[in-house]
Amino acid sequence: MTNNVALIGAGAMGGAIGERLLATGNRLAVFDLDKVKVEALVAKGATAMASAAAPPARPTTSSSASIRRRSCAARCSVTAAWRLERSPAR
Repeated sequence: MTNNVALIGAGAMGGAIGERLLATGNRLAVFDLDKVKVEALVAKGATAMASAAAPPARPTTSSSASIRRRSCAARCSVTAAWRLERSPAR
């Protein structure tokens, strides 16, 4: 079964996870502030996301369960980004 996976962060650990997800046949959308890291995964078959808060484009055919999962993931990403922006500087 092919899964749609969004990965935020393609550094040392995220890049390795992304490569493994692609190698096992998953569809991967990736975002990182470092565009070079994103391009490395795009060259292997991933799709680049414009921002961490913007979910990747939905496939033309998908089950309602996968749409609900992606919708929840998008809300969680937006909430995490909102909290991060408003947290006091360390």
